[in-house]
Amino acid sequence: AGALSEELVRSASEGIKILPMFPGLGLGMIAKRSKGDAFRTVVRTPNRGFGCGLHVVPQGNGREYLGSTNRVVHQVMNVSWLEDLRYLSKYSMQQLDEDIAHHQVEQWLRGNRPITFDGFPLVGWLPLSGLYLMTGTFRDGYHAAPLLAVHVANELEGKPGIIDPIIRPTRQPIVTRTIDYSIEEYAQNSIATYYETGSDSCEMPTRVLESFYRDKARKIYDVLEIGYGLGPDVLWYAGGDDI
Repeated sequence: AGALSEELVRSASEGIKILPMFPGLGLGMIAKRSKGDAFRTVVRTPNRGFGCGLHVVPQGNGREYLGSTNRVVHQVMNVSWLEDLRYLSKYSMQQLDEDIAHHQVEQWLRGNRPITFDGFPLVGWLPLSGLYLMTGTFRDGYHAAPLLAVHVANELEGKPGIIDPIIRPTRQPIVTRTIDYSIEEYAQNSIATYYETGSDSCEMPTRVLESFYRDKARKIYDVLEIGYGLGPDVLWYAGGDDI
């Protein structure tokens, strides 16, 4: 059930407590090329700016998939923000191919990725007899599918799984970051977003920006009162609009 898995589990039993999960709302498009040579292979920019990386996937017959944005939201949604549309369109032209400006958009695509609180998937049996959960893969579901398929098939047949049970759905968060590391990661992702959206270091020196974003991240942790670090996208979401 993807990003709706937590809601589905609650509908079966309110007593089952799984690690929290959030939808990562994404926007992509299918467009037909009308100028220039079509891409022959997949091309992707690095992850930066809270996990966003632009990519183009050839579809054949002059059509290309362009994606995609990511926005952690409160609930599964079937809408898109205008600023996300602008981000996808503008930076595809700037970073992938200037001729994308002449593409004819045939379809806008939206989806809600399942993002867990600690960034790891939720896989395993739940306390309610016969109920098994496999979700929370965020962007990794496609290339992790062969491994997950073998693991889940084994467990459903009563055989030993091939993945460490540390990723069971009812676990405590898997801690991979200190708070200091998370604060620095948040600051670097924020600066990447600042530059990618066209701002200039002459307007705000990087050292000043780093200090600003570190202070912002510390304020978020002061509110959360937890002793471990979160991923930059989840920390951004936890900060809301008021911090």
